Amino acid sequence: MFFFSIWANPFFVSIASDILESMRPFIVILLATALPLSAQFWARLANPSIEVGILHPPELGLKVSRVAMAPSRNPASMELADALAADLLPQRDLEVVSKGDVDLLDRAQAMAARGAVEPDLVAQLGRALGPVALLTVHVNRAEFKHQESSKDTKDKEGKSTATTRTLTTTLNFEADLQVVDGTTGKVLGAAQIREMPSTSVSSDKGRPAPPDEHELRRKAFDVARDRVLKLLLPWMETTKQIFFDDKAYRMDQAATLAKANDLQGAHKVAESGAAEAEADAAGEAKFRARAVYNLGVVAFAHGNPGTAIPKFRRALEILPDAGIFKDALKDAQRAVEVRAAYDRYQRSADLTARAVIRPQPSSDKTRTPEERLEDLDRLWKKGLLSEDEYRTKRAEILKQL
Repeated sequence: MFFFSIWANPFFVSIASDILESMRPFIVILLATALPLSAQFWARLANPSIEVGILHPPELGLKVSRVAMAPSRNPASMELADALAADLLPQRDLEVVSKGDVDLLDRAQAMAARGAVEPDLVAQLGRALGPVALLTVHVNRAEFKHQESSKDTKDKEGKSTATTRTLTTTLNFEADLQVVDGTTGKVLGAAQIREMPSTSVSSDKGRPAPPDEHELRRKAFDVARDRVLKLLLPWMETTKQIFFDDKAYRMDQAATLAKANDLQGAHKVAESGAAEAEADAAGEAKFRARAVYNLGVVAFAHGNPGTAIPKFRRALEILPDAGIFKDALKDAQRAVEVRAAYDRYQRSADLTARAVIRPQPSSDKTRTPEERLEDLDRLWKKGLLSEDEYRTKRAEILKQL
């Protein structure tokens, strides 16, 4: 009875809570020690993490600066195209050009609905709008589904005291997107959007007002916008890397600097700590490996995944079963591959800023009429010449035969 009366007292309950909270780090360490198989899980909980960005090239792998929208002729497609244009316009390196010729746009909309690219139509659009990437937009489905449910609240005797009514609205949204080279008609990339956002409202005072459908439509459009931006523009992937804050080898100091975004200061402390760990052959392997690993994380966060990789490998040599080290190594290796793809993208020419190639008079003297006719036909089939230009030039060549 004595012990029960003490611990039932709110004052002692508060003290016990404070004691347990102060012992939380020791409990975490004790559990990690007692459960070796879950040590990595507890290490992730007990240590901070820092965000590391990986810059990706556009999924098309091409530079695009000018885009023309070609939605199919249904309200949902045109609404999505307008929303995409409004969101893409603020992008610094992406221009959404005017719709241009109405008849051509109507045909492009029909083309988008069929999901088939017509090179002749694309070539005409290219001549009307200039070098451009054509973004076809077709919404296959945008249907709202409404469900109503109710739940009774009962007292101890089983009598209903209140009824809560819930209205749930779900949007079944499906859209197909294609990016087409406006000069050649070649399909550069495609994306499918399949989203089912939902929202609910509840009330215990009668039937609630229906949820806002516009919010669900906005969520689906946001997914489509992000997908298009990934297709056309570089994008950033954010990963979280564990950063150990043990006191050994001043890892806690490096962690404090890293969390404050002082990567240079964190690198200096982590570098000296890793050197001490490497020199301390008698030190505990866990802390030695963590100190070396931390140095790799700082390099990774600084944008040098290639420098981080040997640090992660060295940490695994000291502690081979550390899952955190393995995950960081995989992320760094992938970041190196992404960096190479981004460098290739940076070196590529702008797809929509190419000059239209036309036959040069100076080269006519060195080529036979047959060769010039072949070149002329090739340019015509690619849509780089108008019909009048093609006929005029062809007549000039034929006169020389």
